Amino acid sequence: MNMSFAAYHLRPSFAKKERVVALEKTKSIIEVKTEERQMDTLIIHTTAVIAFIIWSFPLGLFRSRFRKMIYKTDSWWINVKPVFWEEIKVLFGFHQRTDRVELRVINFYRFYLIVYFAILILILST
Repeated sequence: MNMSFAAYHLRPSFAKKERVVALEKTKSIIEVKTEERQMDTLIIHTTAVIAFIIWSFPLGLFRSRFRKMIYKTDSWWINVKPVFWEEIKVLFGFHQRTDRVELRVINFYRFYLIVYFAILILILST
């Protein structure tokens, strides 16, 4: 195969053009995938925020019921008082309750808070 000197030197530049075209195609594919990931992240974040807002609606009711049970009062003032020590002891199991109704309320409130914080972590991680 005899190639002239000029044809031999033109060939690498043609290969460079092919590499440039291939690189541009790769960049466009990467950009499309990045845009898809950004869109997926946006959808996940938006869904998590909406779930967080919806899950927050009954929080006041559950917290009120829980605090009234812990502090054994019917007063609405317990909802605004910054008394946390007793409820923290009950939430983490340091204070034992024997009544079945109280245990159900405590376990439900624990579950509710775990889901609440899981949604919050999902929002903060996206």
